[in-house]
Amino acid sequence: MPNAWQDIDALIERRALQLRKVDQKMERWLLIDGRIVAIDQALAALRNHPDANVELFGSVVRDLRKQVAELLEGYSRLAARFARQSVAIGVSGPARVGKTALIQTLSGLEDEQIPTGRGWLVIAPRIRFDHTKGRPRAVVQFHSEESFLKAVIDPLHSELGFLAMPASLNEFEAWRYPAGDEVRALVRPRAIPRSLTEAV
Repeated sequence: MPNAWQDIDALIERRALQLRKVDQKMERWLLIDGRIVAIDQALAALRNHPDANVELFGSVVRDLRKQVAELLEGYSRLAARFARQSVAIGVSGPARVGKTALIQTLSGLEDEQIPTGRGWLVIAPRIRFDHTKGRPRAVVQFHSEESFLKAVIDPLHSELGFLAMPASLNEFEAWRYPAGDEVRALVRPRAIPRSLTEAV
């Protein structure tokens, strides 16, 4: 078992301890909010008294309740994060700098499950890992030609302002792109189709 798994388990346990503290804070502020409501009700009873400036106190009470509601909303968001049984890790960067190696190290999976793309381009797949007990495994879902064009290439073309979209991988491979670093970095018009055919 990779040490990273033990670290993730320890992190989730520490978060659970923080969750108890957040719950205690929320209970305290809910109690305070209940007392503010009681003050508001008492002010309502004084509304007809000639010497009471109820409107002034009423605005103070409304402001206090608004602040308490904002605090409780923040604590609620924090509690939801601390209650999660998962850890989100984002990995991004240029090609061949060790992103996949890092993911392999964290997950315990190897090149057979998460290929590093030696010899052909790996097209920035979105990968989700679930931290579970037991034997490490990977479930891989491959694009069809149609889904690859629709999910990967069409959005890139739209982002670059192209009105037309390639209807096939052959058409995509033959597509003529204008010069420019942005186009080369996003679309890689020659490398991607070659990678797809070599991977099959």
